Amino acid sequence: MAALFFDCDKPMMIPSTYGVTPVLKKMLPGFQRINDKTMHVVRLPGLNPHGDNIALLHGIAASASSWLPLVRALLPIARSFVLFDLPGHGLSPAAPKQFDCMDAYRCAESCLLKNLDPEDPNLIIGNSLGGAFTLRFCMDHPDYAARCVLISPAGAPFPGTAREIISPFLAKSLADARKIIERVWTHPPKAAYLLAPLIRMTTAQPGFISLMESIMSIDDDPNGELAQMLFTQMQLKEFKTPALLIWGKEDRILPSQMCAYYDAYLPDSVSRCFPDNLGHCPQFEAPKKIAAEIMAWRDNLM
Repeated sequence: MAALFFDCDKPMMIPSTYGVTPVLKKMLPGFQRINDKTMHVVRLPGLNPHGDNIALLHGIAASASSWLPLVRALLPIARSFVLFDLPGHGLSPAAPKQFDCMDAYRCAESCLLKNLDPEDPNLIIGNSLGGAFTLRFCMDHPDYAARCVLISPAGAPFPGTAREIISPFLAKSLADARKIIERVWTHPPKAAYLLAPLIRMTTAQPGFISLMESIMSIDDDPNGELAQMLFTQMQLKEFKTPALLIWGKEDRILPSQMCAYYDAYLPDSVSRCFPDNLGHCPQFEAPKKIAAEIMAWRDNLM
């Protein structure tokens, strides 16, 4: 059985024959009220009743559905999955006109707290901004995360300006959206370009623009509240949650200095994986390979 969450405390149950199978191809609709916002939230069953509850956090301009290839590959170790779209992403309604990075984190945090049980073996996986949120959540709520995977996480200090990295996401045309695709994928398949209209639609929303501008505002206020979301060396050195850091060597979104920062300051107990010929979202390009790395790492922890 799979649960579709609506604006209520109890899930509405539907048969697993609704496409929730090892060959899952579609993202199910389902919604919850999170921090006075409606968010698309879905729980999917895994194949291992003794496995992990796996929560996945997407990055900027991505969505819950982008995780489906990795979800299929992780079915053997999963008891269940929790996937959600941040406001203004995927099937979630548009974010408010005033919506900053802290608001986005609070939505992700509240969604995880609502949908995870600290008594369960929870594995939290995040990519890019979702990776930063995963790291922050594990610091703020260590009881909720038995382990985590950080895939090209944001949150390290910017080697230059935040604007240099963030402004390309403010796509003003389909051509700009295609450029984003060409930076995310090392070798974009033709099908990836079909996402350009969706990316353009996402990045045109006032709430999305507000989110991007809030990150870029770190340049003007390096001691402000949002800048405090960047991780210090001491915070990383004291990180306790068993973790795997994955960073594709061909990442063209976040600069290599940010990868080097995490590599230098995360404790030695955090495993590292730097795959060749993969970029910022290796789970898009090689989901089976990334799943194999995650499962091998998890097995070594058991």
